[in-house]
Amino acid sequence: MWKSIDWSGLIAIIAWIAQVTDAALPTRWENWWTYDGIAGPAFWGMYTLEYSLCAKGKHQSPVNIDPRRLVFDPNLEKLHITKQTGPWMLKNTGHDITVDPLGRDLVTIGGGPLSYNYSVAHIKLHFGALDTIGSEHTVNGTPFPAEMHFIGYNRDLFENFTRARTSPNGIVILSVLVQIHQRGNKEFQVITKELRNIPLKGNQTKLHALEIQKIIPQTEFYMTYHGSFTQPGCEEVVTWVLLNKPLYFSREQMNALRKLTKIQDPGQILMENNFRSPLPLYQRTIRTNINMEDPKCVVTKTLEYRLNNNFKPP
Repeated sequence: MWKSIDWSGLIAIIAWIAQVTDAALPTRWENWWTYDGIAGPAFWGMYTLEYSLCAKGKHQSPVNIDPRRLVFDPNLEKLHITKQTGPWMLKNTGHDITVDPLGRDLVTIGGGPLSYNYSVAHIKLHFGALDTIGSEHTVNGTPFPAEMHFIGYNRDLFENFTRARTSPNGIVILSVLVQIHQRGNKEFQVITKELRNIPLKGNQTKLHALEIQKIIPQTEFYMTYHGSFTQPGCEEVVTWVLLNKPLYFSREQMNALRKLTKIQDPGQILMENNFRSPLPLYQRTIRTNINMEDPKCVVTKTLEYRLNNNFKPP
């Protein structure tokens, strides 16, 4: 019987009822969506007009990184990431693990493909139930066990994250893919130790001594493209910067993440597999400062117009 149900039609009816009477959804849309079932990514764009880009957008994220299609751009500058030690708040949002700064400009991102300076407002973790899945971006079609996002808003133009997230050039997301390694990351252990205090949705705990500079891999090389948030409402205002060096988690650190739940009551509804699958690149280009030594991959300046030296103004 369930196979015969038109899920898209059912979602449309629920959405219409919710718009007619706000009481039909006391928790509102931000608490409805998830990563599976009829509330999963395939249906995000059907909930409300605010999420329509999730279904109709042509600049959506994440995407697959195909090394053969990368374009070397010699004009890409070095990234500048400034970091300060300060307090952070670790949260279980039900959708992901989020680390928020308890202060302004604890981490700022500039340079690279960016024309403005960005202040990190959130750090989010996406991970899978198995080592073979978990990241949102893939490389040559291969996913990683996890992916960490440093989400910054344009502090030069906007006073806060909320205003920036719907505006052009408003957001940068620095992405770091995660691989499993025996030793793991020592500084990430500060987060791992506190996960036991946020097992349920809505739990949060303060981190007093988290040094972000020891988590972000040290590399000058990256890939960049224009895309969107990977969570509703999928606003296409994001400059993505993917570092060309992984962050290493130990198996114990990964297992600690996989014990977290996405509900407010104790149970077996785990948060794992909280990732959106790659979407079409369409006409976008993924640029990189990694020189592939292939002339076909180099952005060059070609002058098509020639100056007419014989031309004299009347």
